[in-house]
Parts: sequence; C-alpha cells; structure tokens
Amino acid sequence: MGLAGESGCGKTTAALSLMRLLPPNASILGGEILYDDKDILKMSDRQLRRTRWKNISIVFQGAMNALNPVKRIVEQIAEPITLHEHAQKEEAIRRAEKLVELVGIDKARARDYPHEFSGGMRQRVMIAMALACEPRLVILDEPTTALDVMTKTQIQELVKNIQKELGLSTILITHDLSVIAETCEKVAIMYAGKLVEYGDVVSMFENPLHPYTSGLIKAFPNIYGSRELPVSIPGSPPDLLHPPSGCRFAPRCPIAGKECEVSPQGKTRDGNRYVECWKR
Repeated sequence: MGLAGESGCGKTTAALSLMRLLPPNASILGGEILYDDKDILKMSDRQLRRTRWKNISIVFQGAMNALNPVKRIVEQIAEPITLHEHAQKEEAIRRAEKLVELVGIDKARARDYPHEFSGGMRQRVMIAMALACEPRLVILDEPTTALDVMTKTQIQELVKNIQKELGLSTILITHDLSVIAETCEKVAIMYAGKLVEYGDVVSMFENPLHPYTSGLIKAFPNIYGSRELPVSIPGSPPDLLHPPSGCRFAPRCPIAGKECEVSPQGKTRDGNRYVECWKR
C-alpha cells in the first residue's frame, strides 16, 4: 500500500504511531491500531518489543545515513537477530550475510563499513536490517529520497522482488505518485492529517474521486496523450495547530461549496473505494 500526500500532512507521524515510536511530546488521543485483532495501543512494553522487528519493522526516512560508522555492515544487520530472537552470534552473522545477498549486495562486501558504500547501497543495507527478523509488515518511509533516478528505480525493483519472494505486506510512504503507480496495489491519500481517499491504484489513477487526489495527479507530468504542462494546486496546506473548520481542503478546492463548511463524512464508493468529500 502506498501512502501519499504533501510534506507535513502526517504520513511519517502515522507510521510512527503504528509502531508507537512517537516523540515524548506527542500522544495518541483515541482510536485503535489493530494488528492480528490486537490493539497495539494497549500492548505492554514487553509485548511491543516482541511485535517490533518480528512482526512489524520500519525503514526510517533518511535511514541510509543512520548506520553506525564504526561497525561493519554484517554486524549491524545481525544485531536485531541477536537481540530479538536470542540467536547465537555465529548464526546471526550467517543470516545477516544471506540478507546482504538478498538485497543485491555481494557477500564479500558484508564486512565493509558504511562509508565504503554509496547512498543506494546503504539504503539496501537498511532494508536488509528491516528484514532481519522476518517481519510480516515492513513500513518504508520515503526509501528513495535523495537517490538518483537509476538508483531509485533499482530500489523500487528490489522492494517489489522482496515483497513477492518473502510474501511481505509493505506500506510505502512517498511524495512520488509514479513510485506508487509502479510499486503498489493500494493507495491512501492524506491531506492535513486526514485520510481523504483510499482504493486500488488503477481505479484511483484512472478516476480520482477526491479533488485533492485529482490535483496531485494533474501536478505530475504525463508522457502519454496530449502534451500539457502540469497544473499546480493553488495555495498552501493549512497550519495543523489551527486547522480550518469543515473540510480542510476547502480553501484550495476548485469545487468547494457551502456544505464544505462542515467536515465531510467518509463514504465507500464502488465497494472498494473510500473518500471524504461532500461533492463525491
């Protein structure tokens, strides 16, 4: 599943909430986060430690710069295996070497240090580390940020291949709708802290329901069909400390009406589409 939206709309905050990794000055005020019918918000610290890495893992935004510079790559990948699965060091190292190969790095380089790798290769190492304890769900927070086009494509292919090979579920957070179109089956669109649309990728790109989704798609250049310049969305996202009453997208929406002064209720369309908009 892809999670898309402008900077500051809450994508990373949502991911950190799923893992209960919010900073000390943040809190979850209500609701549930269900995994296997168990509420993550009600888990003890001990239960959380069992859930993280083993069931759910995350590749953080800018993670390729988060490796320990004085530890070899293979040791850093082996560390969560040792801590969370109580494996012997030799076994953990052996599994780490296999993960290095899985993400497309020569096993001979497993004992190199992070500074000996390019940005794309460090990102592969972080993905290998997220897979260390064989989780069922991996959250990837902008894994292709700051990478060149060719490396970005290689990381996308790597994620798709690993997902198929290991049977993983993935949540891919990105600004780039083209990445979602090529990588994901489902997509969720966020705006100003709200989920405004959700559905399968093909339906959403062919027939976006929410005006914000339509604006995002039009803002990307299209190499097919008539040659037209991308159209930007006017205005700026609202200040979430003082969000507007009613629909948060209304001040920028081309079809906003009087009813949009009241917050819209989410509704299901066509059986598998969800949208929060009075007009749709």
